[in-house]
Amino acid sequence: VKYGMVNVVVLNNYASIKKWLCHSAFQSRLRNVSSRNTGLFGVVTLNGEAWRENRRVCLKLLREHGWKQENIEEQIQEELQYLCSELTKRNGFPVVINHYLTASIDKCIMKTLIGEYYRIGDPRRRLLDRCMLQVGRGLSSSSLIVWAPSWLYTIAGYLPFSTVHLLKSGYRGLVEFVNEKIREHQAVLDEHT
Repeated sequence: VKYGMVNVVVLNNYASIKKWLCHSAFQSRLRNVSSRNTGLFGVVTLNGEAWRENRRVCLKLLREHGWKQENIEEQIQEELQYLCSELTKRNGFPVVINHYLTASIDKCIMKTLIGEYYRIGDPRRRLLDRCMLQVGRGLSSSSLIVWAPSWLYTIAGYLPFSTVHLLKSGYRGLVEFVNEKIREHQAVLDEHT
């Protein structure tokens, strides 16, 4: 099937899914056209053997450092209970759930990856929530520019009202946040060595 300018293989029944998904060609992630054109590369955009190797190493590191699947599931269940209690407090009134979901997802990610989380009022938490919302909005928008030439992505990246700019600025904010946490951890390690 032709999807925009890309050929896509569609598996539409159980037999074809069972037959083909066990092949290594189907075990990789899709090429990320928008990431390639926006210039946003990193762990998130890995593909093929690099993605499989990164996934294997990450899961191994999590297991070696005591992060069993049960612990992560417990954290997620705790956060879901908190989320449900917050929504129950609304007494059936409509609520925009994005901010609640982003805050819950942020908390689970922070506790899993860096072992701590910031309270809702903390400026670092607000920065992280803002960046996550920007990236989420950028990824969820169905923009026609996805199939545009790469030079158009470059121009759109400088326009503050464009989805590409929103995505890039949110992504940069997340990268800066992670780099700051890495510097903090390196400083602690340097003190103890």
